[in-house]
Amino acid sequence: MKEFHIKNYIKDKEFNTLIMNVINSNSADSLMVSLVQLDAFVSKVMGVDPVKIVYDDIKELGLYDFDPVIIISRKYAECTRNVDVLGTYLHEKRHHFQHCCYLKDDKCLGQDILDEQKLYFGGHKSCCISKKNIFSGTYGYYGRLIERDAYLHTNDQMIYLLRNKPNICDEKTRSELIKKYRDSSADFYDEEFIHWISEHFKYINARFLIEEEMLEKIKEMIAYDIGNRTLKKIIHSQKLYDALDERLRKAIEVPFKAGNA
Repeated sequence: MKEFHIKNYIKDKEFNTLIMNVINSNSADSLMVSLVQLDAFVSKVMGVDPVKIVYDDIKELGLYDFDPVIIISRKYAECTRNVDVLGTYLHEKRHHFQHCCYLKDDKCLGQDILDEQKLYFGGHKSCCISKKNIFSGTYGYYGRLIERDAYLHTNDQMIYLLRNKPNICDEKTRSELIKKYRDSSADFYDEEFIHWISEHFKYINARFLIEEEMLEKIKEMIAYDIGNRTLKKIIHSQKLYDALDERLRKAIEVPFKAGNA
Protein backbone atom coordinates (compact mmCIF):
# COMPACT_ATOMS: atom_id res chain seq x y z
CA MET A 1 0.00 0.00 0.00
CA LYS A 2 1.07 3.59 -0.53
CA GLU A 3 -0.28 7.11 -0.03
CA PHE A 4 -2.01 8.98 -2.82
CA HIS A 5 -0.51 12.36 -3.72
CA ILE A 6 -2.17 14.52 -6.36
CA LYS A 7 1.19 16.01 -7.43
CA ASN A 8 2.15 12.62 -8.86
CA TYR A 9 -0.94 12.51 -11.11
CA ILE A 10 -1.65 16.15 -11.95
CA LYS A 11 -0.52 15.51 -15.56
CA ASP A 12 -2.21 12.13 -15.85
CA LYS A 13 -4.96 12.33 -18.49
CA GLU A 14 -7.20 9.75 -16.84
CA PHE A 15 -6.96 11.44 -13.44
CA ASN A 16 -7.68 14.85 -14.94
CA THR A 17 -10.73 13.49 -16.74
CA LEU A 18 -12.02 11.94 -13.52
CA ILE A 19 -11.55 15.20 -11.61
CA MET A 20 -13.36 17.22 -14.28
CA ASN A 21 -16.19 14.67 -14.36
CA VAL A 22 -16.77 15.39 -10.67
CA ILE A 23 -16.57 19.15 -11.25
CA ASN A 24 -18.95 19.09 -14.22
CA SER A 25 -21.56 16.74 -12.78
CA ASN A 26 -24.97 18.39 -12.76
CA SER A 27 -27.08 15.77 -10.98
CA ALA A 28 -26.87 13.62 -7.86
CA ASP A 29 -26.57 10.46 -9.95
CA SER A 30 -23.83 11.73 -12.25
CA LEU A 31 -21.87 13.12 -9.29
CA MET A 32 -22.04 9.78 -7.50
CA VAL A 33 -20.91 7.90 -10.63
CA SER A 34 -17.99 10.32 -11.00
CA LEU A 35 -16.97 9.90 -7.35
CA VAL A 36 -17.08 6.11 -7.63
CA GLN A 37 -14.90 6.24 -10.75
CA LEU A 38 -12.45 8.61 -9.07
CA ASP A 39 -12.31 6.31 -6.06
CA ALA A 40 -11.49 3.33 -8.27
CA PHE A 41 -8.47 5.25 -9.62
CA VAL A 42 -7.28 6.47 -6.20
CA SER A 43 -7.79 3.03 -4.62
CA LYS A 44 -5.75 1.33 -7.34
CA VAL A 45 -2.86 3.75 -6.70
CA MET A 46 -3.10 3.12 -2.95
CA GLY A 47 -3.29 -0.65 -3.33
CA VAL A 48 -6.60 -0.94 -1.47
CA ASP A 49 -10.09 -2.04 -2.49
CA PRO A 50 -12.50 0.68 -3.64
CA VAL A 51 -14.90 1.81 -0.93
CA LYS A 52 -18.68 2.09 -1.13
CA ILE A 53 -19.84 5.72 -1.39
CA VAL A 54 -23.38 6.84 -0.48
CA TYR A 55 -25.37 10.00 0.16
CA ASP A 56 -27.09 10.47 3.51
CA ASP A 57 -28.68 13.19 5.63
CA ILE A 58 -25.80 13.88 8.03
CA LYS A 59 -24.85 17.06 9.87
CA GLU A 60 -21.23 16.62 8.79
CA LEU A 61 -20.05 17.13 5.20
CA GLY A 62 -18.75 13.58 5.15
CA LEU A 63 -18.13 10.54 7.33
CA TYR A 64 -16.08 7.39 7.09
CA ASP A 65 -17.90 4.34 8.40
CA PHE A 66 -15.77 1.29 9.16
CA ASP A 67 -18.07 -1.03 7.16
CA PRO A 68 -16.26 0.39 5.09
CA VAL A 69 -18.28 3.14 3.42
CA ILE A 70 -17.79 6.85 2.74
CA ILE A 71 -20.92 8.83 3.54
CA ILE A 72 -21.35 12.09 1.65
CA SER A 73 -23.77 14.77 2.82
CA ARG A 74 -26.89 14.88 0.67
CA LYS A 75 -26.37 18.64 0.31
CA TYR A 76 -23.64 17.84 -2.21
CA ALA A 77 -26.24 16.09 -4.40
CA GLU A 78 -27.51 19.57 -5.34
CA CYS A 79 -24.28 20.06 -7.34
CA THR A 80 -24.08 23.78 -6.56
CA ARG A 81 -20.26 23.79 -6.11
CA ASN A 82 -18.73 20.40 -6.84
CA VAL A 83 -15.19 21.44 -5.98
CA ASP A 84 -16.19 21.23 -2.30
CA VAL A 85 -17.02 17.54 -2.52
CA LEU A 86 -13.46 16.77 -3.64
CA GLY A 87 -12.02 17.94 -0.31
CA THR A 88 -14.61 15.94 1.62
CA TYR A 89 -13.94 12.82 -0.45
CA LEU A 90 -10.16 13.10 0.00
CA HIS A 91 -10.54 13.55 3.77
CA GLU A 92 -12.76 10.49 4.16
CA LYS A 93 -10.61 8.49 1.74
CA ARG A 94 -7.62 9.25 3.97
CA HIS A 95 -9.56 7.70 6.87
CA HIS A 96 -10.24 4.67 4.69
CA PHE A 97 -6.52 4.36 3.98
CA GLN A 98 -5.71 4.75 7.70
CA HIS A 99 -8.19 1.98 8.50
CA CYS A 100 -6.63 -0.31 5.88
CA CYS A 101 -3.21 0.32 7.47
CA TYR A 102 -4.69 -0.70 10.83
CA LEU A 103 -6.31 -3.84 9.44
CA LYS A 104 -3.08 -4.91 7.74
CA ASP A 105 -0.81 -3.72 10.57
CA ASP A 106 0.99 -1.56 8.00
CA LYS A 107 3.28 1.24 9.25
CA CYS A 108 2.90 3.26 6.04
CA LEU A 109 1.60 6.28 8.00
CA GLY A 110 3.88 5.77 10.98
CA GLN A 111 3.84 3.78 14.20
CA ASP A 112 2.12 6.52 16.22
CA ILE A 113 -1.01 6.52 14.05
CA LEU A 114 -1.06 2.73 14.03
CA ASP A 115 -0.78 2.64 17.84
CA GLU A 116 -3.57 5.20 18.24
CA GLN A 117 -5.89 3.16 16.07
CA LYS A 118 -5.13 0.05 18.09
CA LEU A 119 -6.06 2.02 21.20
CA TYR A 120 -9.22 3.39 19.55
CA PHE A 121 -10.48 0.10 18.14
CA GLY A 122 -9.26 -2.02 21.03
CA GLY A 123 -11.69 -0.60 23.60
CA HIS A 124 -9.65 2.37 24.80
CA LYS A 125 -9.64 3.25 28.47
CA SER A 126 -12.91 4.98 29.38
CA CYS A 127 -14.21 6.51 32.61
CA CYS A 128 -16.18 3.84 34.45
CA ILE A 129 -19.40 5.89 34.89
CA SER A 130 -19.57 8.59 32.21
CA LYS A 131 -17.71 6.45 29.63
CA LYS A 132 -15.83 9.58 28.51
CA ASN A 133 -12.38 8.98 27.05
CA ILE A 134 -9.51 10.88 25.47
CA PHE A 135 -11.15 10.69 22.05
CA SER A 136 -14.45 12.27 23.15
CA GLY A 137 -15.53 15.90 22.76
CA THR A 138 -14.23 18.63 20.46
CA TYR A 139 -10.65 18.61 21.71
CA GLY A 140 -10.62 14.83 21.80
CA TYR A 141 -11.65 14.83 18.14
CA TYR A 142 -8.99 17.32 17.02
CA GLY A 143 -6.43 15.74 19.34
CA ARG A 144 -6.58 12.44 17.47
CA LEU A 145 -3.56 11.78 15.30
CA ILE A 146 -5.82 10.25 12.65
CA GLU A 147 -7.83 13.48 12.37
CA ARG A 148 -4.73 15.67 12.32
CA ASP A 149 -3.27 13.48 9.60
CA ALA A 150 -6.50 13.49 7.55
CA TYR A 151 -6.87 17.27 7.75
CA LEU A 152 -3.24 18.12 6.99
CA HIS A 153 -3.00 15.61 4.13
CA THR A 154 -6.28 16.75 2.56
CA ASN A 155 -5.43 20.43 2.94
CA ASP A 156 -2.11 19.92 1.16
CA GLN A 157 -3.76 17.93 -1.65
CA MET A 158 -6.51 20.47 -2.23
CA ILE A 159 -4.15 23.47 -2.14
CA TYR A 160 -1.92 21.76 -4.71
CA LEU A 161 -4.90 20.89 -6.90
CA LEU A 162 -6.36 24.40 -6.74
CA ARG A 163 -3.02 26.03 -7.58
CA ASN A 164 -2.16 23.69 -10.43
CA LYS A 165 -5.57 23.17 -11.97
CA PRO A 166 -7.19 26.61 -11.95
CA ASN A 167 -10.01 25.59 -14.31
CA ILE A 168 -11.80 23.59 -11.61
CA CYS A 169 -13.45 26.76 -10.24
CA ASP A 170 -13.56 30.52 -10.64
CA GLU A 171 -10.75 32.70 -9.27
CA LYS A 172 -12.75 34.01 -6.29
CA THR A 173 -13.71 30.50 -5.17
CA ARG A 174 -10.16 29.26 -5.71
CA SER A 175 -8.72 32.03 -3.49
CA GLU A 176 -11.33 31.40 -0.78
CA LEU A 177 -10.67 27.66 -0.73
CA ILE A 178 -6.88 27.99 -0.68
CA LYS A 179 -7.19 30.34 2.31
CA LYS A 180 -9.64 27.96 4.04
CA TYR A 181 -7.34 24.96 3.67
CA ARG A 182 -4.25 26.98 4.63
CA ASP A 183 -5.97 28.31 7.77
CA SER A 184 -7.18 24.82 8.68
CA SER A 185 -3.62 23.50 8.63
CA ALA A 186 -2.37 26.47 10.66
CA ASP A 187 -4.94 25.72 13.39
CA PHE A 188 -3.17 22.45 14.22
CA TYR A 189 0.01 24.36 15.06
CA ASP A 190 -1.72 27.10 17.08
CA GLU A 191 -0.24 27.22 20.61
CA GLU A 192 -3.57 27.88 22.34
CA PHE A 193 -5.20 25.06 20.40
CA ILE A 194 -2.42 22.65 21.37
CA HIS A 195 -2.69 23.81 24.99
CA TRP A 196 -6.41 23.04 25.21
CA ILE A 197 -5.96 19.62 23.65
CA SER A 198 -3.32 18.90 26.30
CA GLU A 199 -5.68 20.14 29.03
CA HIS A 200 -8.42 17.87 27.69
CA PHE A 201 -6.17 14.84 28.03
CA LYS A 202 -5.24 15.85 31.60
CA TYR A 203 -8.91 16.33 32.47
CA ILE A 204 -9.91 12.91 31.14
CA ASN A 205 -7.07 11.18 32.98
CA ALA A 206 -8.06 12.90 36.25
CA ARG A 207 -11.73 12.11 35.69
CA PHE A 208 -10.89 8.46 35.08
CA LEU A 209 -9.28 8.19 38.53
CA ILE A 210 -12.03 10.20 40.28
CA GLU A 211 -14.88 8.17 38.79
CA GLU A 212 -13.13 4.90 39.60
CA GLU A 213 -12.69 5.91 43.25
CA MET A 214 -16.21 7.36 43.51
CA LEU A 215 -17.80 4.19 42.14
CA GLU A 216 -15.94 2.02 44.65
CA LYS A 217 -17.08 4.25 47.54
CA ILE A 218 -20.71 4.11 46.37
CA LYS A 219 -20.53 0.33 46.12
CA GLU A 220 -19.16 0.17 49.65
CA MET A 221 -21.97 2.41 50.94
CA ILE A 222 -24.69 0.32 49.33
CA ALA A 223 -23.18 -2.94 50.55
CA TYR A 224 -22.81 -1.56 54.10
CA ASP A 225 -26.38 -0.26 54.42
CA ILE A 226 -28.29 -1.96 51.62
CA GLY A 227 -31.75 -1.21 53.00
CA ASN A 228 -31.26 2.53 53.51
CA ARG A 229 -33.99 4.34 51.52
CA THR A 230 -32.11 7.65 51.52
CA LEU A 231 -29.03 5.94 50.16
CA LYS A 232 -31.10 4.40 47.36
CA LYS A 233 -32.18 7.87 46.24
CA ILE A 234 -28.56 8.92 45.75
CA ILE A 235 -28.43 6.68 42.70
CA HIS A 236 -30.17 9.12 40.36
CA SER A 237 -27.92 8.73 37.30
CA GLN A 238 -28.63 6.06 34.69
CA LYS A 239 -24.92 5.86 33.87
CA LEU A 240 -24.04 5.36 37.53
CA TYR A 241 -26.78 2.74 37.86
CA ASP A 242 -25.43 0.93 34.80
CA ALA A 243 -21.94 0.90 36.32
CA LEU A 244 -23.13 -1.14 39.32
CA ASP A 245 -23.15 -4.93 39.31
CA GLU A 246 -26.45 -6.84 39.13
CA ARG A 247 -26.66 -7.52 42.89
CA LEU A 248 -26.35 -3.83 43.77
CA ARG A 249 -28.81 -2.82 41.06
CA LYS A 250 -31.41 -5.12 42.56
CA ALA A 251 -30.75 -3.68 46.00
CA ILE A 252 -31.71 -0.16 44.88
CA GLU A 253 -34.51 -0.91 42.43
CA VAL A 254 -37.27 -0.37 45.00
CA PRO A 255 -38.62 2.18 45.78
CA PHE A 256 -36.38 4.11 43.38
CA LYS A 257 -35.98 3.45 39.65
CA ALA A 258 -32.74 4.79 38.18
CA GLY A 259 -33.04 7.30 35.39
CA ASN A 260 -36.36 8.79 36.52
CA ALA A 261 -35.11 11.34 39.02
